[in-house]
Amino acid sequence: MLELSVVVVAGLRLDALKLCLANLKVATANPAEFVVVLCSAVKEVKAWVHTEAEAWKTEPDLPHTLTVYAPRGKPDVYECYNYGVDKAKAPVVCLMNDDMVFCQDWDEFSVPQVGENVLMTGVVVEPGIVAVSPLNVSFDVGRTPAEFDAEKFAGIVAAHRTAHIEENKQGWYMPLLVRKSDFVDAGGYPTSPPFPHPQDVKFFTDWVANGHTLVQSHDVIAYHFQRLSQRPKSRLWWGKEYKNEYINLLDSPTSDLDFDGVMEGGFPAAYEYVFVDGEVLEEFGLDEIERVFTNLYDAVVPGQVLDVEFDDLSSKCKAFTGLPDENRYATGLPAIFGTPDHPKRMGFTATWLRAALEATGFESTDLNAGHIHQYKLTARKPY
Repeated sequence: MLELSVVVVAGLRLDALKLCLANLKVATANPAEFVVVLCSAVKEVKAWVHTEAEAWKTEPDLPHTLTVYAPRGKPDVYECYNYGVDKAKAPVVCLMNDDMVFCQDWDEFSVPQVGENVLMTGVVVEPGIVAVSPLNVSFDVGRTPAEFDAEKFAGIVAAHRTAHIEENKQGWYMPLLVRKSDFVDAGGYPTSPPFPHPQDVKFFTDWVANGHTLVQSHDVIAYHFQRLSQRPKSRLWWGKEYKNEYINLLDSPTSDLDFDGVMEGGFPAAYEYVFVDGEVLEEFGLDEIERVFTNLYDAVVPGQVLDVEFDDLSSKCKAFTGLPDENRYATGLPAIFGTPDHPKRMGFTATWLRAALEATGFESTDLNAGHIHQYKLTARKPY
């Protein structure tokens, strides 16, 4: 009996999809249905994946199936995941990125543990292109599919893999396993704004708020190339191309930030973009956040850019809700930063950051419906 459907949304990177499906074919222990949903797919991806699906039908003794869907219109990524779940035939679904590969037999232990109203995530190994969550493992075994070192990944899996499932209030988005009926009953990913977080964050937040269980399996380990599906040719991210390398300035949650090495002699001109992760900022107090951006202001030069991701800047910022309500909302930012319906999420802190940056000469541009906010230093102003 078919127990598992794996939903992959793909469209931009043929090399990533090829590796993803080749891995799923050999790494999945039990018969499974693989559902590929095309999202803004380029011609080469469309042509290859349809041909591949036909080839799977004639492959002897292959226990898996591959089905390709191309929804009408222009659905976004989360609408495509919802579409894929709707088409899935198995009682348990796995949602994953197309730039991921799994450890061997990843499904054998964990899929049977997905009970009613249980949302299960795995452990993700990431190369550190952007800051890696403390829930995951930071190790570079390749930043592109061509660079992927399967032997090194197997070594990381051997070092970290255990048949252990623990309750986890935070989760890590993908890969995730859940019963199809529970995902549908929960409404799937939200697809119509406003909502106070990106769709996957809100889905996880609401899941826990509704009394359901969120767990992490240490037996499901996946490697994620990070941002690959958003950079089809070079460093293309949410439609913005990085002309030069960028740097993760804040790559660990600590209040003892040492800017001397990075900032000596001014911010390196080679780095056109600076990425600041909201998950790291969440660990800081207000004074420390101000110190971070004061140092940045002193170091950057006109033309350089800060990409500030406020993705998980939420729970620990509730301590800063002492400002009047009228100061808590930024009219220029989407609802991710707080709405009157969700006044204690993160609106005030993001408002402060926006005001502090713009007061010092950073011109702001919203990217990806508030998930990323970009600040470019245009004309230096006194702090």
